[in-house]
Amino acid sequence: MPKLPDKGTAAIVWDPDGDNIVFKKAFEDIVFKDEEITSEVFEAQFGQTPVDEFTEGVKINFEAVFTREDIEKLATFCVGATVSGTTSKQIEFSVPVGESKYQYAKQVIIKPMVNQQPVSDESQWLYLYKCFPGRAFEIGFGTDQKKFSFNFKVFPDQDEASPTYGKTHRFGTAAA
Repeated sequence: MPKLPDKGTAAIVWDPDGDNIVFKKAFEDIVFKDEEITSEVFEAQFGQTPVDEFTEGVKINFEAVFTREDIEKLATFCVGATVSGTTSKQIEFSVPVGESKYQYAKQVIIKPMVNQQPVSDESQWLYLYKCFPGRAFEIGFGTDQKKFSFNFKVFPDQDEASPTYGKTHRFGTAAA
């Protein structure tokens, strides 16, 4: 049985078997959501009271807010973002329209942190098989700190040869 800690922050690992980009400095709580999407069934004799309900799918995502220290790393995998510049770095954003995000989706692991370091106990990790971030920046030019919000969408693995085909995520170590 997985053992998720009751409290504490976490590290986010993007594409652990490839780019292996680690984010340890989330600004606010990392919030994971797994929501069932349903539709109700009605029959005339019961009026507006549902007589049944069917599952139509699930909506899974996690939200994370980052600071200026991580924005360059985040831009390396954002659709429509390019990092360039010689003497001073710049990040330029375009508007990608009509482009599939699944083709860029990678595995993400959320690892609880203790003493500013990710825990090594895999039973405490949350694995998201196919995940991709959407950006939602709100940058105030006042006394508040600049924050960069990302909403990572989780998709079912569509690779039929993969052991995680049709699945979205798991808590804890893989079954033997």
